[in-house]
Amino acid sequence: MDLIHRRCASKTWDCDMPRYFSISMDHRTAAINVHWLKAQAGGGQYSFHTEELSIYSLRDPVRIRSLFRVIKNILDYGAQKRLPSLCSLLDEYRQKVIRGRAAANAQKTQPGK
Repeated sequence: MDLIHRRCASKTWDCDMPRYFSISMDHRTAAINVHWLKAQAGGGQYSFHTEELSIYSLRDPVRIRSLFRVIKNILDYGAQKRLPSLCSLLDEYRQKVIRGRAAANAQKTQPGK
């Protein structure tokens, strides 16, 4: 969340886009859920939202294979789409921190300060 709040002056963050996936399971079913953040009007706090995407019976081999495909697709999406964008945001954040530290150190070393 801290990275989202600071977001390195990046204006590309879309709060309504699904950000997280989860699976809820018991001994009979598995449910795939999607989670996202919603910004309050005028900024401020974020609220978390969850929606169930699909339910799979664990008693049906065909549905179990479908569940595995869905999980694989989510993992592929994370590795191919989300991971590079997160790495980019982390790189931006790192550069911002380095610039901030350099500016603070420059002020400390100025004579008369």
